[in-house]
Amino acid sequence: MSDKELSEELKEIFEMPNVKELANPAAPAVMPKPKPIAAPPTVTPIVVTPVVQKEPEELAKEDFDYIRTNLKNLIDSGQVALGSLTEIAEGSQHPRAFEALSALMKSLSESTRELIDLHKKMKDLQKSGPEKQVTNNNLIVTTEEMIKMIKKATE
Repeated sequence: MSDKELSEELKEIFEMPNVKELANPAAPAVMPKPKPIAAPPTVTPIVVTPVVQKEPEELAKEDFDYIRTNLKNLIDSGQVALGSLTEIAEGSQHPRAFEALSALMKSLSESTRELIDLHKKMKDLQKSGPEKQVTNNNLIVTTEEMIKMIKKATE
């Protein structure tokens, strides 16, 4: 790349006079006008929302609902697939199709069992709940000992 091409590229990039003009002290220095400073970007305030801590019971209920919905959707989708796969297996009479059909049946029965287990676990969680602590203070003393205790307390 020649000096002329280099100085032209630099002039374009930095908006400066070419190298020969700067090297020649007799030539008047032509400096480009400075660019105006751009306005600062607008700042949008950040809204901080407080984090609301949920109770463990609420979290457990949300998780239960989420898992239950997912399991039901899986079972429903599996039922549709089971019908289609049954037709394919009967039509093709291929052993691999019947193997896939039996695997799907097993998977659906396990999903159904998981749904029942989920209900049992949720009931157990609701039953146990927070433990209640009961303190029974029983004082077994004779009348004579009680009178002595009262006298000591009043003295």
